[in-house]
Amino acid sequence: MMRLFKKRMQDILDNPKHKSYVPKDAGDPVYNLSELVALSQRYGSGFKVIGDHQKFTIVSKNFVLIGIVVMILVYLAFTSILAITTKEPILWFITVGKAILFVLALKAGPLLFYNITVDSHKQKITVKSNNTLGFIGKWIRPGFEINFNRFEKLSGEGKVRKSWGGEMYTTHYVIRIFMEYDQQKRPVIEFKDEINHRIFIICLTRLIKNNIGH
Repeated sequence: MMRLFKKRMQDILDNPKHKSYVPKDAGDPVYNLSELVALSQRYGSGFKVIGDHQKFTIVSKNFVLIGIVVMILVYLAFTSILAITTKEPILWFITVGKAILFVLALKAGPLLFYNITVDSHKQKITVKSNNTLGFIGKWIRPGFEINFNRFEKLSGEGKVRKSWGGEMYTTHYVIRIFMEYDQQKRPVIEFKDEINHRIFIICLTRLIKNNIGH
């Protein structure tokens, strides 16, 4: 706990330097992946990197979603038990209605959790839903797969999030990252405003574009 606190304080103090940092102009895939790994290790980055420069996966950390899913599933289980024991049909309608609203909220809501796999051997980018609902997640947050030569660019777009803190709403600023290809624009990950998303865009773009045809 103390180590985590110290790292958090270090990242806060280092934030101005971090936000202004630009990766050096290098085509070395090992360097670019190391920059992504370093970014992932900052407090609040929201992702981790698994693999090497030839094949790696960017895994979104979905702890918030896991907590939401567990709470709602417990609630649905509770109302189902009440419906069975009390034999009140209205409780079944409430349970089914809440389940439908839950799924629709995840589908249309702002939370983005994907695994992004970049495979230089197969020359493919695979984006898959990363949530706790298994096969249902493919419908809630459908992914996609493209060849390197179809990739155009990554772009960022600012978003405002509001959360209820008990007595007032708290405003959060995030950057949503899109992958653009074939005249399509698909969201793949979000970053807190304190995270330098330009590092992610620059280095991941190099890791894809510099490996086309290799």
